[in-house]
Amino acid sequence: MALGSNGLVIRRVKKIKKGGRHSGAWKIALADFALAMMALFLVLWILSVASPEELASIEGYFQDPTGASTAGFSANPIDLGGVRQRVLRENWICNCLSQGVRM
Repeated sequence: MALGSNGLVIRRVKKIKKGGRHSGAWKIALADFALAMMALFLVLWILSVASPEELASIEGYFQDPTGASTAGFSANPIDLGGVRQRVLRENWICNCLSQGVRM
C-alpha cells in the first residue's frame, strides 16, 4: 500500500518561532540614556559646588555663548586681522601695561 493511496494527504507545516532573537537596539538606547543621566548629574554637581562668581560667569556664558558683545572680539576662532581686532588688541596691551602687568 503506497503512502497516500487511500486519499489521505499528509501536510507538513513548518513552525516559525517568533521572538527568538531580538536585536540589541535596546542596549544602545539604554547606554544613551545612562550617558545623558551622568552628564546631567555632573552638571548639577558642578553647579552645586560653584562659587557665586563662577555661577555668574556660567550664567553670562549661557546668555551670550560667543561672548562677542561683552569681550568685543570676533565670534570666529580664527583671527583674520581685521581693524577692530587689531585696535582692541592694542588697547588691551596698553591697558595691561598701564596697570603694570608684565607680558
